Amino acid sequence: MLDLNPISFKEYKSIILEHPLDLRWFYWSVQKDRGMAYFEIVQHSKRVGVVGVLFAENIGCEILIDISNRRKGIGRLLISHLQMKFGNPKFKVSKYNQESLAFYRSLGLKEEDTEQFIKFYS
Repeated sequence: MLDLNPISFKEYKSIILEHPLDLRWFYWSVQKDRGMAYFEIVQHSKRVGVVGVLFAENIGCEILIDISNRRKGIGRLLISHLQMKFGNPKFKVSKYNQESLAFYRSLGLKEEDTEQFIKFYS
């Protein structure tokens, strides 16, 4: 079971900055508040990551799972949770982020190729 606890942009940015190896994938996100809703992902009373949700024409999500909590099924559980809560969100991934691309492809989501990103959706 996962909980999504609302957090501020300042908290979101601080958590992202704690992950220097992943910062390159979130550089755009931490420059300024983009008007997203920010959540701490909590499992068993422990923060395991963060998610930003943009409520626009198409709901878009960006996810960071703490390195120590990856490959434990949290991402899959979170995607299901987000789909139930928000319908059909899109997940934008850099073409250079091979680990994330492999994860989203393993879920069997549809892909939309753009110049710099691949968008995944159900």
